[in-house]
Amino acid sequence: MDLNNMVNQALTNIHSEGLVEKIVRNKLEKTIESIVDDIFSSYGDFGKQLKEHVKQHFSINLDVLDLPSYNTLIAQVIKEKLDEITHIQGVEKLKEQMDRMLADVKPEYKLSELINGWKESENEDNEYDDSDEFSLHIEKDYSTWIHLDPEPNKGKYQCKYGMLVRDDGTLFCLKIDDREIKSKDMMYGLHGIAEDLFKIYAHGSKLVIDEDEIDLYYENSDC
Repeated sequence: MDLNNMVNQALTNIHSEGLVEKIVRNKLEKTIESIVDDIFSSYGDFGKQLKEHVKQHFSINLDVLDLPSYNTLIAQVIKEKLDEITHIQGVEKLKEQMDRMLADVKPEYKLSELINGWKESENEDNEYDDSDEFSLHIEKDYSTWIHLDPEPNKGKYQCKYGMLVRDDGTLFCLKIDDREIKSKDMMYGLHGIAEDLFKIYAHGSKLVIDEDEIDLYYENSDC
Protein backbone atom coordinates (compact mmCIF):
# COMPACT_ATOMS: atom_id res chain seq x y z
CA MET A 1 0.00 0.00 0.00
CA ASP A 2 1.51 3.35 -1.13
CA LEU A 3 0.28 5.82 1.50
CA ASN A 4 1.90 8.83 -0.23
CA ASN A 5 0.12 8.09 -3.49
CA MET A 6 -3.19 7.73 -1.65
CA VAL A 7 -2.76 11.10 0.10
CA ASN A 8 -1.70 12.85 -3.10
CA GLN A 9 -4.60 11.34 -5.00
CA ALA A 10 -7.01 12.43 -2.26
CA LEU A 11 -5.67 16.00 -2.37
CA THR A 12 -5.98 16.02 -6.14
CA ASN A 13 -9.61 14.91 -5.92
CA ILE A 14 -10.37 17.52 -3.27
CA HIS A 15 -8.85 20.23 -5.42
CA SER A 16 -10.57 19.15 -8.62
CA GLU A 17 -13.96 18.97 -6.89
CA GLY A 18 -13.56 22.49 -5.52
CA LEU A 19 -14.10 21.32 -1.93
CA VAL A 20 -11.50 23.65 -0.39
CA GLU A 21 -12.91 26.65 -2.24
CA LYS A 22 -16.39 25.82 -0.93
CA ILE A 23 -15.15 25.51 2.65
CA VAL A 24 -13.15 28.74 2.45
CA ARG A 25 -16.09 30.65 0.95
CA ASN A 26 -18.47 29.35 3.63
CA LYS A 27 -16.12 30.26 6.48
CA LEU A 28 -15.40 33.68 5.00
CA GLU A 29 -19.07 34.53 4.63
CA LYS A 30 -19.84 33.56 8.24
CA THR A 31 -16.82 35.45 9.57
CA ILE A 32 -17.60 38.64 7.61
CA GLU A 33 -21.26 38.54 8.66
CA SER A 34 -20.16 38.22 12.29
CA ILE A 35 -17.72 41.11 11.94
CA VAL A 36 -20.25 43.49 10.42
CA ASP A 37 -22.96 42.52 12.89
CA ASP A 38 -20.63 43.34 15.79
CA ILE A 39 -19.70 46.67 14.21
CA PHE A 40 -23.28 47.80 13.62
CA SER A 41 -24.49 46.68 17.05
CA SER A 42 -21.84 48.81 18.79
CA TYR A 43 -21.89 51.70 16.25
CA GLY A 44 -18.13 51.45 15.83
CA ASP A 45 -15.80 52.87 13.25
CA PHE A 46 -16.60 50.63 10.26
CA GLY A 47 -13.42 50.99 8.24
CA LYS A 48 -10.96 50.86 11.15
CA GLN A 49 -12.47 47.86 12.90
CA LEU A 50 -13.07 45.92 9.71
CA LYS A 51 -9.45 46.38 8.65
CA GLU A 52 -8.23 45.13 12.00
CA HIS A 53 -10.51 42.10 12.02
CA VAL A 54 -9.66 41.18 8.46
CA LYS A 55 -5.97 41.22 9.39
CA GLN A 56 -6.66 38.91 12.31
CA HIS A 57 -8.96 36.45 10.58
CA PHE A 58 -7.40 36.17 7.13
CA SER A 59 -3.70 35.81 7.85
CA ILE A 60 -3.63 32.07 7.01
CA ASN A 61 -1.80 30.75 3.97
CA LEU A 62 -2.99 27.79 1.89
CA ASP A 63 0.02 27.69 -0.45
CA VAL A 64 0.82 24.24 0.93
CA LEU A 65 -2.23 22.93 -0.89
CA ASP A 66 -0.97 24.41 -4.15
CA LEU A 67 -4.06 26.55 -4.73
CA PRO A 68 -2.79 29.59 -6.66
CA SER A 69 -6.31 30.95 -6.93
CA TYR A 70 -6.65 31.26 -3.14
CA ASN A 71 -5.88 35.01 -2.91
CA THR A 72 -8.25 35.79 -5.76
CA LEU A 73 -10.96 33.74 -4.08
CA ILE A 74 -10.50 35.61 -0.78
CA ALA A 75 -10.66 39.02 -2.45
CA GLN A 76 -13.72 38.08 -4.47
CA VAL A 77 -15.64 36.69 -1.49
CA ILE A 78 -14.82 39.69 0.69
CA LYS A 79 -15.98 42.11 -2.00
CA GLU A 80 -19.20 40.18 -2.65
CA LYS A 81 -20.10 39.92 1.02
CA LEU A 82 -19.24 43.52 1.86
CA ASP A 83 -21.35 44.74 -1.05
CA GLU A 84 -24.24 42.60 0.11
CA ILE A 85 -23.93 43.62 3.77
CA THR A 86 -23.43 47.32 3.03
CA HIS A 87 -26.47 47.56 0.76
CA ILE A 88 -28.77 45.12 2.52
CA GLN A 89 -27.84 44.41 6.13
CA GLY A 90 -26.43 47.90 6.67
CA VAL A 91 -29.63 49.51 5.42
CA GLU A 92 -31.73 47.21 7.58
CA LYS A 93 -29.68 48.02 10.68
CA LEU A 94 -30.04 51.73 9.97
CA LYS A 95 -33.80 51.35 9.42
CA GLU A 96 -34.18 49.52 12.73
CA GLN A 97 -32.26 52.26 14.51
CA MET A 98 -34.33 55.00 12.88
CA ASP A 99 -37.61 53.23 13.72
CA ARG A 100 -36.55 52.90 17.35
CA MET A 101 -35.50 56.53 17.64
CA LEU A 102 -38.57 57.98 15.93
CA ALA A 103 -41.07 55.80 17.78
CA ASP A 104 -41.80 58.40 20.49
CA VAL A 105 -41.47 61.66 18.54
CA LYS A 106 -44.04 64.38 19.22
CA PRO A 107 -45.49 66.61 16.49
CA GLU A 108 -44.38 69.78 18.29
CA TYR A 109 -41.65 70.84 20.72
CA LYS A 110 -41.03 74.04 22.65
CA LEU A 111 -37.46 75.32 22.61
CA SER A 112 -37.76 76.41 26.25
CA GLU A 113 -38.69 72.89 27.37
CA LEU A 114 -35.90 71.31 25.35
CA ILE A 115 -33.30 73.67 26.81
CA ASN A 116 -34.53 72.99 30.36
CA GLY A 117 -34.09 69.26 29.77
CA TRP A 118 -30.66 69.70 28.24
CA LYS A 119 -29.51 71.93 31.11
CA GLU A 120 -30.60 69.34 33.66
CA SER A 121 -28.81 66.55 31.81
CA GLU A 122 -25.62 68.59 31.33
CA ASN A 123 -25.56 69.68 34.96
CA GLU A 124 -25.48 66.04 36.05
CA ASP A 125 -22.02 65.71 34.51
CA ASN A 126 -20.71 69.26 35.04
CA GLU A 127 -20.51 71.58 38.01
CA TYR A 128 -22.09 74.71 36.57
CA ASP A 129 -23.08 77.37 39.08
CA ASP A 130 -26.07 79.70 38.97
CA SER A 131 -24.13 82.39 37.09
CA ASP A 132 -23.44 80.10 34.11
CA GLU A 133 -25.72 80.29 31.09
CA PHE A 134 -26.62 77.80 28.38
CA SER A 135 -25.30 79.38 25.15
CA LEU A 136 -28.09 80.37 22.73
CA HIS A 137 -28.17 82.68 19.70
CA ILE A 138 -31.38 83.30 17.71
CA GLU A 139 -31.36 85.26 14.45
CA LYS A 140 -34.75 85.92 12.85
CA ASP A 141 -35.20 86.96 9.24
CA TYR A 142 -37.23 85.17 6.56
CA SER A 143 -36.22 82.02 8.41
CA THR A 144 -34.60 81.64 11.81
CA TRP A 145 -31.08 80.48 12.58
CA ILE A 146 -30.55 79.00 16.03
CA HIS A 147 -27.09 78.27 17.43
CA LEU A 148 -26.79 76.60 20.81
CA ASP A 149 -24.28 74.89 23.06
CA PRO A 150 -24.56 73.50 26.61
CA GLU A 151 -21.25 75.14 27.54
CA PRO A 152 -21.46 78.74 28.78
CA ASN A 153 -20.02 81.75 26.94
CA LYS A 154 -19.99 80.24 23.46
CA GLY A 155 -20.23 82.66 20.54
CA LYS A 156 -22.57 82.01 17.64
CA TYR A 157 -19.91 80.41 15.46
CA GLN A 158 -18.43 78.50 18.39
CA CYS A 159 -21.64 76.67 19.23
CA LYS A 160 -21.71 72.91 18.68
CA TYR A 161 -25.27 72.82 17.29
CA GLY A 162 -26.93 74.92 14.61
CA MET A 163 -30.27 74.70 12.83
CA LEU A 164 -32.28 76.65 10.28
CA VAL A 165 -35.98 76.83 11.15
CA ARG A 166 -38.60 77.48 8.46
CA ASP A 167 -41.57 79.78 9.00
CA ASP A 168 -43.78 76.76 9.70
CA GLY A 169 -41.45 75.62 12.52
CA THR A 170 -39.88 72.64 10.77
CA LEU A 171 -36.11 72.34 10.47
CA PHE A 172 -34.61 72.99 7.06
CA CYS A 173 -31.15 71.79 8.06
CA LEU A 174 -29.28 70.65 11.15
CA LYS A 175 -25.56 71.05 11.79
CA ILE A 176 -23.32 69.54 14.43
CA ASP A 177 -19.77 70.86 14.73
CA ASP A 178 -20.45 72.99 11.64
CA ARG A 179 -21.21 69.89 9.54
CA GLU A 180 -24.65 69.13 8.15
CA ILE A 181 -25.93 65.92 9.68
CA LYS A 182 -26.95 63.00 7.47
CA SER A 183 -28.92 59.81 8.04
CA LYS A 184 -25.71 57.77 7.88
CA ASP A 185 -24.60 59.44 11.11
CA MET A 186 -27.14 57.19 12.80
CA MET A 187 -24.78 54.25 12.23
CA TYR A 188 -22.35 55.75 14.70
CA GLY A 189 -24.96 56.67 17.29
CA LEU A 190 -26.51 59.96 18.41
CA HIS A 191 -27.12 60.92 22.01
CA GLY A 192 -28.42 63.77 24.13
CA ILE A 193 -28.98 67.06 22.31
CA ALA A 194 -27.91 65.59 18.97
CA GLU A 195 -30.47 62.79 19.22
CA ASP A 196 -33.29 65.15 20.25
CA LEU A 197 -32.59 67.56 17.40
CA PHE A 198 -32.27 64.77 14.86
CA LYS A 199 -35.65 63.37 15.95
CA ILE A 200 -37.26 66.75 15.30
CA TYR A 201 -35.42 67.17 12.00
CA ALA A 202 -36.04 63.66 10.63
CA HIS A 203 -39.68 63.44 11.72
CA GLY A 204 -40.59 66.92 10.49
CA SER A 205 -41.85 68.02 13.91
CA LYS A 206 -42.42 71.71 14.61
CA LEU A 207 -40.13 73.69 16.89
CA VAL A 208 -41.84 76.53 18.78
CA ILE A 209 -39.31 79.30 19.49
CA ASP A 210 -40.81 80.66 22.71
CA GLU A 211 -38.03 83.11 23.57
CA ASP A 212 -39.94 84.74 26.44
CA GLU A 213 -40.13 81.40 28.25
CA ILE A 214 -36.48 80.42 27.85
CA ASP A 215 -34.33 80.38 31.00
CA LEU A 216 -30.65 80.03 30.09
CA TYR A 217 -29.22 80.03 33.62
CA TYR A 218 -28.03 76.78 35.14
CA GLU A 219 -29.19 75.89 38.62
CA ASN A 220 -26.45 75.21 41.10
CA SER A 221 -26.22 71.44 41.51
CA ASP A 222 -25.76 71.90 45.30
CA CYS A 223 -29.10 73.69 45.65
